[in-house]
Amino acid sequence: MLSPMWQLHHSCVSAGRSVRFIRPLVVAGLVWAFASVAATGAASEPRTLLGHEYNIYALAFSPRSDFLASASGDETWKLWSVATGCERWTLAGHEGPVYGVAFSPEGHWLASAGGDGAVRLWDTVTGQTRHVLRGHEGAIYSVAVSPAGDVVASAGEDRIVRLWKPADGAPIAAITGHGADVYGLAFSPDGRLLASGSRDKSIRLWDPATGRLQRVLTGHASDVYRLAFSQDGLQLASASQDKSVRLWKLRQEGETLVLPNHGGPVYGAVFLPDGRAVVSIGDDKRIRLWDTRTGDLRTSWRAHDVPIYAAAISPDGRFLASAGGDDDIVNPLKLWDLPAVLAEAAVEEPRKIPRKP
Repeated sequence: MLSPMWQLHHSCVSAGRSVRFIRPLVVAGLVWAFASVAATGAASEPRTLLGHEYNIYALAFSPRSDFLASASGDETWKLWSVATGCERWTLAGHEGPVYGVAFSPEGHWLASAGGDGAVRLWDTVTGQTRHVLRGHEGAIYSVAVSPAGDVVASAGEDRIVRLWKPADGAPIAAITGHGADVYGLAFSPDGRLLASGSRDKSIRLWDPATGRLQRVLTGHASDVYRLAFSQDGLQLASASQDKSVRLWKLRQEGETLVLPNHGGPVYGAVFLPDGRAVVSIGDDKRIRLWDTRTGDLRTSWRAHDVPIYAAAISPDGRFLASAGGDDDIVNPLKLWDLPAVLAEAAVEEPRKIPRKP
């Protein structure tokens, strides 16, 4: 028998469902259909998904780009079909906001992190909870899975980066060093580095096999939120409260591009698969696309009516997902046609933005 915490959403319609759950899904289906038609006439028109009842804090595509996971302050995470825009699962179990989600390399399970101080590992085929990982004191703000799928990393309010074995949920290590809350985690593509970003303004690079500190990256003037490695592992993007994104050239000591010009805190940055561009999102409700070689702004548009807390790019490079929220506004999750966005950006003159050294 499946866990009582687990809720199944059959396609986009479920017999016997209450009006409370039917209404947002019907609206989502109508908006999805309308946006799909509209997209044929406007490359930058997104497809829109509705269903969460509170802010969306994290997004992650499955390895095959067929599903999208979203984590929300409504204490659930949802699994969406990218092809149809329908919910596959709505999974509840956390006793607090869900701040992070991360797929395993093959996509058969997913890790979620919440304000209740727990990491949960879920079977994405059955919707059942595999393991509940406990050890943190306070909220967990980020979770990451190693490229080999043999390590889950989590971090949050207690300033500790914890490593776990996903096979049985056993703890591996508790890594200390940050002087404040840890907001962001990312494994390098080869699995040899684990990056952590903190409210102490620093980024730390660890060897996940030993837990030893490899480097400390400094330069941000305020909290470091989310981190992302390029697919070749040569660059690390960091998003910060200081209204900037920094691109760290990891093989060139001290070499950094600073991407400013956000109108407020930057909550996330993610590389395109080829590494030639990076997308940033933040409090100013805009999505920005930057050239990673020159630091020039290629295009920018107002994407939401509320702050954007999360963004993800599908591994196949076809979709950009964005979402966020406001305490008083139910925010949609939007799927953008990334090749169409890039095609529009290609005809625009890149804008050279003055950067700090």
